[in-house]
Amino acid sequence: DVEFFNSQAIEGGYMGRNVVRQRNLAALDAGERNFTLVKPDNMFSLAGLRYLLTGFIPISQWVQPILAWLSLVGALFLGFFGFNVLMRRQWVEYERFTFPMNIVPRFLFGSGEGEGGVFRNKVMWAGFAVILPLVLLKGLHFYLPLVPGYDWNDIWYPIPLAKLSANPLWIAFFQKLDISLVFTLLAIALLVQTDLLFSIWAVYLLYQLLPFCGSTFNFTRFAGYPWHYQQAIGSFIAYALIAIYAARRHLAAIFRHLFGRQPLDDSDEVVPYRVAVLCVFASLVLFVAWGLWTKMGAWTSLLFFGYMLIVGFAGSKIRAECGLPFGYWAPYYNMFFMSALGGVVVFGATGMLVASIASSFMSVACFFFISPVQVEMMELGRFFRVRPRDIGHGL
Repeated sequence: DVEFFNSQAIEGGYMGRNVVRQRNLAALDAGERNFTLVKPDNMFSLAGLRYLLTGFIPISQWVQPILAWLSLVGALFLGFFGFNVLMRRQWVEYERFTFPMNIVPRFLFGSGEGEGGVFRNKVMWAGFAVILPLVLLKGLHFYLPLVPGYDWNDIWYPIPLAKLSANPLWIAFFQKLDISLVFTLLAIALLVQTDLLFSIWAVYLLYQLLPFCGSTFNFTRFAGYPWHYQQAIGSFIAYALIAIYAARRHLAAIFRHLFGRQPLDDSDEVVPYRVAVLCVFASLVLFVAWGLWTKMGAWTSLLFFGYMLIVGFAGSKIRAECGLPFGYWAPYYNMFFMSALGGVVVFGATGMLVASIASSFMSVACFFFISPVQVEMMELGRFFRVRPRDIGHGL
């Protein structure tokens, strides 16, 4: 069926709105008053205050979309929170992850070498003295191009390794391999265990065999080869399954505790395990309700946003184990997950449209950091001896 929607809010955001003073409104014809904002004659009044607070934003038209997306983000937040509570002890006590992103605040707030010890650390000041001039030089070169600069420190424009070799074999292998020295990434890498760093390097080099084979054996004739985004989706699902398998004994103990078959002390968690399981269950119920409300479809919503929970869960484990100082780490086009399962034919046009819209802002940059930051705050609070329940209230 044909449906009509008021697009005034969207049009105003792109095209702007006409503004007229209250005293001049009567001079306009009825047709000229459409899409016109009336500005009070006296700005030092309640009407003037209302005008300043609402401005050019048609609040009434934004209320429903804001509530819809906030409720969805809240449901994801609940699910992330529940998973992180259930897995914290596994990652901290059994697998002994180092939480590299927590090391800096621990030292900055007076832990490690006595009160304010990091500021009396000679190695820290030596590193600071070396890096500061380079960073200042880069900034000056950006704003004053006449100042000499360097191009091996730009994360967005790295140096292609293929240009450094004349050997066709190495050119084919290095065609997608770039190099740059980014000081912030280097700083975090120094906090990561060396065996993990070696694993990252080794697997990344192995991954270069995909474009190499594509050029050598003409696999590039297949559209999208080597399907980077689809592989990212599959890898996060696989990594989450591996994490669950590694924690199978811990999770089994939790569920025996929930059914009264085995006592388990969860007083050091930010919320009891029962509450954590309820958070995960509540998030799934909210996904179903959200899908029915938005006409995305109950199962479509549960499947897609349940997958988003998996991405956040995997992200928590990755960051707890080896840090993630860069924002673009999650699968970028998560709607491909729905496409792989049948797309419009299975989930309908509305289901795929909503999945695409959600992917456009949830799959990029830092949205999925919500999940790993939660478990980091739990562990950081425990380190500083904050009462677990107070951490839970804060989160």
